[in-house]
Amino acid sequence: MDSSFRSQSSQRRHSQRPPLSLAEVKRQLDAAANEKWDIIKPIRTILKNLKEGNDDILKEIFVFSINQLNGDELINSKGRELIGLLLPEVDKLQGSSLIELSHSFIEGIKDGTVSNGRSIELFPKILSAILNQKSTITAQQQGGANATMSGRDWKCHLVNSFFSCKWSPSCVLQVVNVSRDAPLESEELQFLIEKLLRVMKTLPVQELPPLIHQLLLVAKIGQYSLVLTGIKDLFNRTDKENDENTDQNGGGEIDLMEAGTSQAEVLRSEGTALLHADFALKQNQELSKEFWKLLKVSSSLFYPSNYTPFILSLALSQSNIIGLGDTVMDNLKAIIVRCFKEKENITNSYWMLELSEHRAVPDIDEIFLRIVENSVNGWDLVMQGLINLSFSIFDSFSPKNSAASYQNTPQMKACILGGNILIKAFKSQSFVRSEVLTQLTNRILTSSTVYAGHYISILAEMTRSSPQVLLDIGPQLKEVFTYIMCIPSSSAISLIKAILPLVQFRASYRDSLLLTLRKSLFSKEIEARCAAVGCSLLLAKNFKVLDSAGSQDDFSYSSQSQTLVEVHTSSGGRSSNESICLEILSMLRRSFTHQEPVRLTLYESLSSTFSSNAKLSGHILDLLLDHFTKYYYEDDEDLLPPLKLSSCVARNESSDSYIKREPLSDLLNCLQLCTKQSIEWEEKGVEQVSHLERLKKILRSISRRLSTCDLDDFELDKSGDYLMTTSVGSKNHLTAALLLEIYEVALDYTFSIEGVSDASCNLLLDLFVKYQSVLDVLTEKGGSAGKKNLMRRRLLSSSTTLLFLKSLFRDTLPAHQAPLTLLRESTNFVQYILNATLLNIKMSPNEATPWCWGTRHDNSSIKNYQFLVSIAKILYSQLECPSIQQQAGKKKDKGKSIASLCLECFSEICHVIITCYKDNLISFAREITRGGGGGANEGDDTNDDEQLHIVIRHIQQLVASVIVSGGRGTGSSRGVYVVKDVVFMVSVISSLTDHLDRKSSQCLQVFEWLDDLCRQNNIDDQTVTKSLFSFLLSLQHRINKSIKNLCKIAPDIHFITGDIEEDVELSGTRVYMIINTENVRGPILTSFQNHLDFILVNCENILNVLKLELKNDVSDSIGTIEDILGQFCDRLHRLAIVFTELSQSAIPPGPPSDTLVKNLVKFYSLLSETVKQQAVLYGKTATLHPKFVKAAEAIGASLTLSQKIYLFLIYWQRKQQENMELVQGKKGKGKGKAVVGMAQVKREKRSIPKLIYWIEDYEKQLIQLGKKSKYKLMDSYKRSVSRDFQIKDSTLNELLNQQEEDIEDDEEEMEVEENGGGEDSDCGGSAAPKSKRLKRET
Repeated sequence: MDSSFRSQSSQRRHSQRPPLSLAEVKRQLDAAANEKWDIIKPIRTILKNLKEGNDDILKEIFVFSINQLNGDELINSKGRELIGLLLPEVDKLQGSSLIELSHSFIEGIKDGTVSNGRSIELFPKILSAILNQKSTITAQQQGGANATMSGRDWKCHLVNSFFSCKWSPSCVLQVVNVSRDAPLESEELQFLIEKLLRVMKTLPVQELPPLIHQLLLVAKIGQYSLVLTGIKDLFNRTDKENDENTDQNGGGEIDLMEAGTSQAEVLRSEGTALLHADFALKQNQELSKEFWKLLKVSSSLFYPSNYTPFILSLALSQSNIIGLGDTVMDNLKAIIVRCFKEKENITNSYWMLELSEHRAVPDIDEIFLRIVENSVNGWDLVMQGLINLSFSIFDSFSPKNSAASYQNTPQMKACILGGNILIKAFKSQSFVRSEVLTQLTNRILTSSTVYAGHYISILAEMTRSSPQVLLDIGPQLKEVFTYIMCIPSSSAISLIKAILPLVQFRASYRDSLLLTLRKSLFSKEIEARCAAVGCSLLLAKNFKVLDSAGSQDDFSYSSQSQTLVEVHTSSGGRSSNESICLEILSMLRRSFTHQEPVRLTLYESLSSTFSSNAKLSGHILDLLLDHFTKYYYEDDEDLLPPLKLSSCVARNESSDSYIKREPLSDLLNCLQLCTKQSIEWEEKGVEQVSHLERLKKILRSISRRLSTCDLDDFELDKSGDYLMTTSVGSKNHLTAALLLEIYEVALDYTFSIEGVSDASCNLLLDLFVKYQSVLDVLTEKGGSAGKKNLMRRRLLSSSTTLLFLKSLFRDTLPAHQAPLTLLRESTNFVQYILNATLLNIKMSPNEATPWCWGTRHDNSSIKNYQFLVSIAKILYSQLECPSIQQQAGKKKDKGKSIASLCLECFSEICHVIITCYKDNLISFAREITRGGGGGANEGDDTNDDEQLHIVIRHIQQLVASVIVSGGRGTGSSRGVYVVKDVVFMVSVISSLTDHLDRKSSQCLQVFEWLDDLCRQNNIDDQTVTKSLFSFLLSLQHRINKSIKNLCKIAPDIHFITGDIEEDVELSGTRVYMIINTENVRGPILTSFQNHLDFILVNCENILNVLKLELKNDVSDSIGTIEDILGQFCDRLHRLAIVFTELSQSAIPPGPPSDTLVKNLVKFYSLLSETVKQQAVLYGKTATLHPKFVKAAEAIGASLTLSQKIYLFLIYWQRKQQENMELVQGKKGKGKGKAVVGMAQVKREKRSIPKLIYWIEDYEKQLIQLGKKSKYKLMDSYKRSVSRDFQIKDSTLNELLNQQEEDIEDDEEEMEVEENGGGEDSDCGGSAAPKSKRLKRET
């Protein structure tokens, strides 16, 4: 009762209180603010007692509260409470008050008073209240004048004023936060985003990440592309400023956007923004779709501006999403390969080089390597994607063999990039090292049938650059030893060689590896035994036994990791290494009884170990000599034969053939290599080798006795069976092949050890005569398989071939001339030496360090380069100066002439140098021209282009002399060259010209010389024609953007092939005499069509550039667009001239005509797309380009290309029909040709409809553009009746009657064969007519 009475009394008192005046409210609020009271309580009291209609008081409360929120005295919790009190009261304000409050917020944004962002949270609610006003609002604008508008109009006006004013940098983030809740229309949101993207360029980099985060949340469907492009451009600009300032400041700290901002801070800010963007993409599916659309378009249409570190990193961060990883990898691989292809196109095309100024191709490898470097500054989320991308590249484009790793293709460049990413990531990021190593080793250990050299090269580079890191994760690497024998022996040896420094440094690695190798020697798998032998001797080779215990002379230093790894096993020094090596040699004793592949590996590795570890020489020779004496008759010096070859060949247990059990030639070669190394040590005083005199005696005796042996001494007969398909033949063949290799070893020893003397040269010739007799027998009687096996390898070493060449071509000592004359007069012997040299040159890339990961070359690679240079010096002088070639040319000898062999060897050396030692090409050219013949010392003071041109000029003289002489000899000063030798000469000129500056006078001279050569000489040889003509087309395209020469070549082709209308007689003269009836249907048409295809591909790329320019704002780039379009239309005009000539040429059905139709399809698709782009440009400029109009009119009027194409298709089909009828008329021979004919028909079904469609589409687009522009573009076009397809009744009835007659004939043949085929029923004779009939019916 009391409580209810008090409540009623309280209500009466409140109702009796007078209403609050505005002055009283101001006094209370000011008092609360001045005394620093809790302002929430008086505001709550005032709002509670405030009656409706007191708009002035409510507005005053809002103004006071906004000022308090903008200040720093109010704590955040109180500020949030105050905002919570005010938000429900917004709807009670009148429209004019709402407008006035909005103006106050706009002023606060301008002067920065709302920097803390608390008061501006009221602004979205105020805008919503204004929008909901039903009546018009009269209020004062910011300019002072009153205006009356609806609530919606006031909202739009305020939003426009809010977004148009100059924002204080401290308020930008608050503006974005407010915009998320504000009632904005799509146009207003678009305006906001554009304004924010402009403002972001002026902000410090530290403030960008949260702003980007809010911007991604604000954007709606339709603005995602704008936001992503704006962020991409922002960071692209940041990176450019970063690079410029880094270059100016020498790589130190830079000033970017504001003073004091370091490069690391910039990268960390970008990393934070990347993290926000990654989160937004994962949360917003529509945003993610827009991003992938942007990336996919970039990979297909090639937009280089989208290939920035930020965009690519954002794509990599999405690769760990389930179901999206493969898509990410495919898009990124396509982008990488496309960039490398574009660079290749620019290298091969002068026109592409000029237009690349409008669309620079990004250095995609540098971009990805920069992403790896940025990972240490907050870009960690991309590392997993980078690792996956690298291995995905290898899975798609990895080389199939060691030779493929030297190919300079876009796919191989992508593999190089993948390897560099793995190496840098392994070095810079600790959390990915374990995964990188695991994936590398897994791929190596599971590559039993796949080449794994590139993976091993990466591991070797990691060992070199980061040895301590690999030691830290040792247990993982130690597990590799368990499975190492499951891979091919070559991969196993390379793998151990890659990680050998770690094995030498850590004893646990060494012991584990030795245990695995010991077990593998007892394996049933031959490959595992070979791997065990090779790896064991690799350890023995590198665990050097030194004179003093503490002396160590091999170190591996890593400047990157600042870690010095001493390459020795333990503190035991000499005794420890020696015990390990002796243990290995004792393990390998049983390998002398293993299969032939194991012994081959053993002998090859033992000679290498002997040369590297001198202190083991005695032990190695003991092993070799003990085994060799089993096959050598040492007691009797006159006994023939000296070797037991019959013991080296044994019957195969599983078949009736024979196998080689002991590779005696390799064993003997190992002994003679050890002998040469021992003599060298003895001369230098390095080591005294035991058994040296015995070795010399044995080898000298074997060489002498072999020179007097005949085939009969080895139980071989010249008239015997040497085919590998029979039992006796396989035994004879293996024995003779083994004897052939033994003779090579004897030749090697005799010349390299005995030197140049009358006795040695006579012995050499005797040995070679015996060698030649055995070779003749195997060549004549060994069959095709035997001939192939003979050319697989030579045991004549590289050093010996070099010694032979120096003596034969360079030795001028008087005492040596008489014995060397005997060798020089033997043309077959000189040919043999050159053939052996050529084989050694072709095998030399196996000795080169793969250039994929760094330009370092190890010792063997450097020695190989020096060998190539030495050989090239000799051969280059032989190309210019007379030598033994003159005497050799007087005889008719088998095989190529000596001059031709010298040229082929020189061409192969140039190929190897350019492929494997490209950085040394200029020094190579200087070396061969310094001290050589014909240009000696010419290149001492010349630049790079001039130096290469010296070599090119000398080869040009050879080409001219050969072609002028017609291959019948090039004069008394040179040897005999044939026309086919021009192929090698052109190969050298072409490969060297590729490294000339395309704008240099030297490159222009080569083109003018080549052009004159093709114009003036009529060459019948198709191989030479193809090399010269292809070189002419590619070089012309590389140094000149014009294709005028094509317009001269096409009429020549038309003149030689004739016209499709037989009654038309062509008149005129040829421009290029190289085009003749012998080669026009072969190499000329093939090369010309391929070159046209290459030009059309370039045109497609340029058209993409035009599309990209037209998609951007053309106001600033209209001149560029018109320039590109003008050049493009001019090129299309010239191509139309070329295709007009070709479509009138009587090209027979086959590959050339098929390629012509495909090229016409591409050409008309380009024409159609060009008309579309001209229509887009016309919509912006209201004019047509004059060259476009000229080309369109020429194609329709003067060229009438489409009509001639239809006539060509009719001619083509008629010729095919004639060929088919000719085939059907030949009984019993038409089955295979009919299959070819059906394939031709299938190709026609795909190509001809496409061609007709694009012709019609081009004319349709031209008609539409003519109507739009009021130009009469189609007046010059004549509608051809050739494309009207009609069903002729007479022809149809004739074909149907012929088909019925054929069916009746087949049925009669079947009845005859069924009635009279009883005797042949077992042979299935009745089946053939049935299948034939079914085929005809089909």
